[in-house]
Amino acid sequence: MFRKHINSLNTRHANKVPFYSWECLTIYLKDRSIDLVIRNEEDMKILLRFLVFVLKTINGNYGTALPVIEQIHNKKIREGAVDFHLASVDFAEDKLREDI
Repeated sequence: MFRKHINSLNTRHANKVPFYSWECLTIYLKDRSIDLVIRNEEDMKILLRFLVFVLKTINGNYGTALPVIEQIHNKKIREGAVDFHLASVDFAEDKLREDI
């Protein structure tokens, strides 16, 4: 709705757009894309952290952080910093939960 509205504005109203580009987030799905406008910076940070957490991503693609998470986790196990019974819990998930 916003996109259609902005495209139909004439140039003198273009300076009064209802949101800024850094308030926008596009999520690409298999069959479509979802455009979100989140004006509150704290809400945007929470959503981005959630997406990174759920998608286990480094670059926006699903699962790209899994090798890094596994290396960090294995290092903690080798150092004895992680109890063997807790080895199945991802270190990154615990860290993210602390941040949120």
